[in-house]
Amino acid sequence: MTRRAAALAAAAWVTGCGYVGDPLPPALNIPERVRTVRAVQIGDRLVVEFTMPERTVEALPLKLPLRADVRVGTHV
Repeated sequence: MTRRAAALAAAAWVTGCGYVGDPLPPALNIPERVRTVRAVQIGDRLVVEFTMPERTVEALPLKLPLRADVRVGTHV
């Protein structure tokens, strides 16, 4: 190995990358609870509007695009 290659390898080893501390698990990207819900019955249909939260349960900004899974039924 030449001196220049050895110097580059040493510099790369010393500088490293990343953060100090333990690695963190990936963010879950689960939205906070919906707080505003409006529902109106129009004929035989039920129109429901709600505002998607801007943050996750981990207080991180939500990643776009979002997909919402909305379910209707009786809760027993």
